[in-house]
Amino acid sequence: MTRQATKFFATVNKLQIDLKTDRVWAPIADYLSAGLSKDRQIKYWLELDAEFKKREKLTRSKYHKGLIYFKLAILHLSNKTLKKCLKFLQLSKIEDHRTFQNNTTASFQLEKILRPLENIVREKSTKIIFEALSSELSEDFFNSLKQCHDYGALGQIYQITLPPDEWLFVSDERIRKVVSSLYFESLTILANNRVFNTFYSVVFNLGCIIDGLIDDIFTRNDQEVWNQFRNNKIIMENHSSDKPMNSIKYPNYITLDKKIEALEALSIQGFNRIPKTKILQMRIINNFRNLIHSEKIVKKEYAVNFYIANFLFTFIAHIAHDLWPENFDTKH
Repeated sequence: MTRQATKFFATVNKLQIDLKTDRVWAPIADYLSAGLSKDRQIKYWLELDAEFKKREKLTRSKYHKGLIYFKLAILHLSNKTLKKCLKFLQLSKIEDHRTFQNNTTASFQLEKILRPLENIVREKSTKIIFEALSSELSEDFFNSLKQCHDYGALGQIYQITLPPDEWLFVSDERIRKVVSSLYFESLTILANNRVFNTFYSVVFNLGCIIDGLIDDIFTRNDQEVWNQFRNNKIIMENHSSDKPMNSIKYPNYITLDKKIEALEALSIQGFNRIPKTKILQMRIINNFRNLIHSEKIVKKEYAVNFYIANFLFTFIAHIAHDLWPENFDTKH
């Protein structure tokens, strides 16, 4: 057993801390894990899990292990292993439901984002993007998910603070006006969430914002990016039967799914002005917007709350960062 795990149980025994709830022991466990490498943290939390189970058998009691499994889920998320992450989230959910009798804990909330992500990255072009992430980009992507989770769990909002007329990451003034209006409308709903409980509106708005941002990407600088798409032989061969995707003029009427697909195709061919991580974030937003349909809501029991809306809202500031002229125009 690691020194930290040994110290944890020595403290628990000395102070006679009840393990049936994590209100007291959780801060101690967190404190002792600080500073450990990722691998040693995983080992530490697994040791706590094993000892908790051992003590449960001896005392014939149930101890709350939700935090242990949640920590392991987050650590495996960092390692780009969604399967293991979701496995531990499921265990954490079971523990939380047994102890707290509700489905609003962190494990329930985070799974609502990651479960769809698991399906998204199985789609053909998105799968290629996901699997092509370098170690650095993979860490950046999963760190962004953890950051979004932290903001949502704490009820904090990560926002673009500049006024619309300074949104130079949107080159077309008409698109900028629409996008900024939708953005600040969504911000108003989130900031006053106890008054405006209209989170479906936020998710719909975010999809529209992504739609506008992609239109701006493809049309800025005399359709420079769209021309790169059309002039790539491999891309055109893969879209030979898709008339809108062969259009000389950028077809802004196509679906958001198709627009993201075009960015994915460019990324696969080495276009790096929009990082793969940000394309994945666009995909996640689009996935949730597509679920806003009465039939899908009923069949999939789809529901949007502050956590999900705020999680996706945080993506917009991340995506905008790479669209500023000094970031976008220096990449090829």
